[in-house]
Amino acid sequence: PFTVPNKDGSLGVGRGWFNALYQVLLGADEGPRFGSVIAAYGIARSISVIQAALAR
Repeated sequence: PFTVPNKDGSLGVGRGWFNALYQVLLGADEGPRFGSVIAAYGIARSISVIQAALAR
C-alpha cells in the first residue's frame, strides 16, 4: 500500500504512505503538501515527531 508504480515503471511513494505520515504529524489522513508541513514544523521538530511515533 505504500509503493505504487510510476508511469515509467519505477516505484514511487503511494497515497497510503502520505496518509500514515499525516496521521503522525497532523492527526489527519490528509493535509497540505508534505513540503509545506516540513516548512511549518521545521526539520528538527518533524524528525522528532516521526521518531516519537515510530517508538510507540
